[in-house]
Amino acid sequence: MQAEFVERSERVLRIQKTDSMGRTKQVREAMEKNDPRPVKLGEGTLQVHAICADEHKEYPKVMYRLALRKGVPAGDEISPNYPWPHDLCLQLGITDLGFRVINKTSNSPGNVVVRHPWITKLVGTVKEDLTIDIEAAKAEEAKLRKEGWVDHPSKIKGLPAAAEPEGYDPLPDEKSNGHARS
Repeated sequence: MQAEFVERSERVLRIQKTDSMGRTKQVREAMEKNDPRPVKLGEGTLQVHAICADEHKEYPKVMYRLALRKGVPAGDEISPNYPWPHDLCLQLGITDLGFRVINKTSNSPGNVVVRHPWITKLVGTVKEDLTIDIEAAKAEEAKLRKEGWVDHPSKIKGLPAAAEPEGYDPLPDEKSNGHARS
């Protein structure tokens, strides 16, 4: 809240309410006029959205396949634009798995390029008219399924077992601390 004195024949104290950012009602309303407005979609854009919603129900889809080298994940990079810091990998226990280390200097242990244990492939290509050749996509999917590709990573056979979290110590017996209720 802000207060100001206005000179008159008598002194009047005016109290102005402000929000959490210190703005008065007039300032807030003036700032709201500068807010960006949502884009209005034209008829052409709405038609493209309708075509895509109708054509892309089933395809394109992603298929997955196991990708290990000597038992170490060698598939797609987990975060291609952000290699993991070495200390994080050390905490997770994956520094000795053989992942590639980049940006290593005398002052820094570098960053680790961590990979998934699977590779991905997109099935069904979108043409210029935003349609998909469904028959060709189904044929490609059938061919990939025969080669061991699946439609979800959980269906991949032979994935390395995830490290199970260690359990907690058992709770102490109530009588062992001398504060047991009788």
